[in-house]
Amino acid sequence: MSRNMGIGIDIGGHSVRVAAVKKLADGQIGLTHYGQAATPSGALEDGLITNPSQLAEALKEASRTAGIKGGKVTTSLHGQGALIRHLRLPDMPEEELAEAVRWEAEGQLPFPVADAVMDFASLGPAEDESGEVEVLLAAAPRKLVHQVLEVVELAGFRPTAVDCAAFALLRSAVALRNPVEGPEGPVLLLDFGGSKLALVIVRGERIRFTRMTALGGDLATERIAADIGVAFAEAEQVKLGYGSLDMVVGDDEAQEFAGDDLETIVNRQVAHQALQDIYGDLLDEIRRSLDYYRVLTGWQESVAGIVVSGGSAKIPGLVAALNRDLGLPVELLRPETQLVSKLAKKREAALGNVDPAAAICLGLALRDVMGV
Repeated sequence: MSRNMGIGIDIGGHSVRVAAVKKLADGQIGLTHYGQAATPSGALEDGLITNPSQLAEALKEASRTAGIKGGKVTTSLHGQGALIRHLRLPDMPEEELAEAVRWEAEGQLPFPVADAVMDFASLGPAEDESGEVEVLLAAAPRKLVHQVLEVVELAGFRPTAVDCAAFALLRSAVALRNPVEGPEGPVLLLDFGGSKLALVIVRGERIRFTRMTALGGDLATERIAADIGVAFAEAEQVKLGYGSLDMVVGDDEAQEFAGDDLETIVNRQVAHQALQDIYGDLLDEIRRSLDYYRVLTGWQESVAGIVVSGGSAKIPGLVAALNRDLGLPVELLRPETQLVSKLAKKREAALGNVDPAAAICLGLALRDVMGV
């Protein structure tokens, strides 16, 4: 059941975000509140929340910026904590399906079913007319779910749902983007963050494939920090200030930047090489996923386009490089251009932070509005 308004909370490795959206009379999505705060150092370690009170304080700060005081919210599991599995099962009554899914999950999950929080949705008959049904299973360790709920409740909110990033990305893509150019077909939603990469292939409004990895832009920052001997925060500034996938390394580059001082030249070259290395890893992950999807569909389907989001999606030259190397239309999700701003005048500055990195947070807020 959909409502006219929804609030989403996204706890990420770099930022804690909160957003509120509403469905307008003309069917467009309006952004009524938005705020973010830096994730405290050490509050998240290896995908686990190590300091709930610190994260709750960061969420309170984001909420003050947004002008939100409590309420019902949808939040998500960060990193690789939540798993999605695609199952095919014999057609059976709903009450029997629940037990069959639980039985199947025993061999699909990397943690005991007894220690998991699970939910599933039947997607209907399999398209190959095999008589089976397709089922989407979502699961996460119970401990991780409780940690997230603790943070949200400590910040004064009432969590009504813990969602998966894949579903949030799908909602953002459906509600906020222009169609990818090119022939109709499945679309790859690529959320490239600081510490994780989410790959979600969708056809229509149905998720067909998901993959989460620990690849993110922070790896480039760490390499820069090691190469030039600076702290992570300074290396991040070097990456953002000098890094680009547009740059060509060689004699032409030496001429183009001949007027730069030695430190600038070194920073530019180190940042460029670090980004190139990470980009190579990113390409490998994408190609593996695209190939696997083709195998899953019996070589009958190929992805027709890519929509990119996440904090690391803003790396200069990334969209053009993906388009060139994959031969597919690639689009950067730009929620700031698709949302109708309904922010209070004194909070309009927050719109400057509504960028591709906010895709998951907005998708979580859209859960109640879209009813899915």
